[in-house]
Amino acid sequence: MKKDTQRLLQKCGAGARMGVTGIAAVMRYVTDPQLLFLLSEYKEKHLRLAKRADGALLARGEKPKKPPLMLKKTARAVTAVRIAVRPTNQRAAEMMLKSSESATEKLAETLSRFARAEEEAKECAKELILLQSGFAAAMRKFAG
Repeated sequence: MKKDTQRLLQKCGAGARMGVTGIAAVMRYVTDPQLLFLLSEYKEKHLRLAKRADGALLARGEKPKKPPLMLKKTARAVTAVRIAVRPTNQRAAEMMLKSSESATEKLAETLSRFARAEEEAKECAKELILLQSGFAAAMRKFAG
């Protein structure tokens, strides 16, 4: 139970931070004020959730798991290449939508895998799943 809790909280924190990284990478290419506002809003929500997961880990005497620097740099580079092909607001929203849907699926699998985790960790994962679902819904309006 303790290991499941630790791992689930680490996955939630790392996943939320990857969301922050992905959103930040796309924001540089967005010109639509409404889309930019939504991206900024969801970036902050992801950051708050990452801090919550980190706090729960620290309270248990565990270290938060941060995404490897190479993974972050690769994600930024891939984003830059994908959006450079067609640098539009719609393309940015499509990329965020695809990422969000993929993250939601992975998070649901992770939640199932660590079913013995404490409720606090499960709630954190569920909140991140809901956050990703809401983000996907917001991005659909701009994706066309």
